[in-house]
This record gives sequence, structure tokens and C-alpha cells, in this order.
Amino acid sequence: GYAFREWAAEQIKATGRIVIVHAGPRAGGAGAELAASFADAAILHLDAPVVRVAGSDPPLRPADEGNAVPSVERVAKAIERIASY
Repeated sequence: GYAFREWAAEQIKATGRIVIVHAGPRAGGAGAELAASFADAAILHLDAPVVRVAGSDPPLRPADEGNAVPSVERVAKAIERIASY
């Protein structure tokens, strides 16, 4: 079958860039594992560093739960930054 890793490698080769967006903490979060996997698959095709956009790092109180998801503004800034790299 057609694996996600192969699909991602094709996308990286086509654009030379990647922005990973996920909820939860940046440190030790899912984006770190994805970044490592994408680098393994296509690092020689990257024209810019891998950018991760995540929620606030712990500790988060229940009242701060909304901070676990990155804002649209932070995602847009990351995309702009990587597009002009």
C-alpha cells in the first residue's frame, strides 16, 4: 500500500518545506516525532528548516486548555516565515 511516509516525502520534495501543526505541547509532542520521520525520509530535499507550531508547553491548568491548540495567527506566521526562507 501507499504509506503516509512516502506521501509526505513526495510533498517535501515538491515544496522543499514543511510546517507541522498540532495540539499539545511542542516539547516531546507529536510534531517532534513527525519532524524526525520527515527528516529521515527527505532531509536532502528540504530548502528550509522543519517548522513546528504547537500549543503551550505544560503545565496547563484546566482553565488554560484553550492554549493547547496553536492559534491561526501563529500558524499563519510560521507559514509566512517558511515561505520566505
